[in-house]
Amino acid sequence: MAETKTRKKKRRKKNYLLRIILFLAFVAGVYFLMSSSLFYVESFEITGNDHFTDSMATDICGIKTGKNIFFETDLKTARYNLLSSPYVRVAKIKRKLPKTIVIEIEEREEFAAAKVPQGIAIVDKDGLVLRISDAEPYLPLISGMQVISAEPGKPLETEPSYLFSKSLDLLEEASVIDFYFERIDISMSSVKAYIYYDQYLCEGTLDNLIASLSSIKVMVASQYSQDISHGTIYVGSNGYLSYAP
Repeated sequence: MAETKTRKKKRRKKNYLLRIILFLAFVAGVYFLMSSSLFYVESFEITGNDHFTDSMATDICGIKTGKNIFFETDLKTARYNLLSSPYVRVAKIKRKLPKTIVIEIEEREEFAAAKVPQGIAIVDKDGLVLRISDAEPYLPLISGMQVISAEPGKPLETEPSYLFSKSLDLLEEASVIDFYFERIDISMSSVKAYIYYDQYLCEGTLDNLIASLSSIKVMVASQYSQDISHGTIYVGSNGYLSYAP
């Protein structure tokens, strides 16, 4: 009886050892398969990129072709690299086996420009600085406020801050009704919103301009029909509008 029990114990030990060996062999096989050239990055699928070209996006993320898709591609770092650009609001990266990296980007859009000590700050609709430019872009230009800080990747800081944010609100509300201003000059007493540079403008407080946008659009359309494309539309409270050539 004792000999039988001993044989069973030895048999169990052999079975356990065999299982361990087979498991280790399986793990090693999987590792070598995953390390093989079958899983080397060959291509990228990139969506949502308008500001960046595909090559710019792959350069920023840092993932290279010819690298192993499992062991030589750090998706967390690649996503962090993309998000370091002020233009990238959201970034998602995933592996598409066996050889493709999928990159999904949601970008911030250039919305307006503002004069700053370094040049021209390009901002999105929330006032975040996307970049500093030497040349004036084809965007509504906001000027006249005191700039405290203009750093890419951070909100443009002005004094007083509400004048700049209200100017962005004016531009956004105008775009909703397909009406656009070329330039906005800010002062503490009133704002001049130019429909054409130095020729045709609206003048009033930011609150009054925002409240009267639809009426301003109707007046401008009426004046255009009469070939009037210069002068000043004065915007008062309660929707009051007057025109002076």
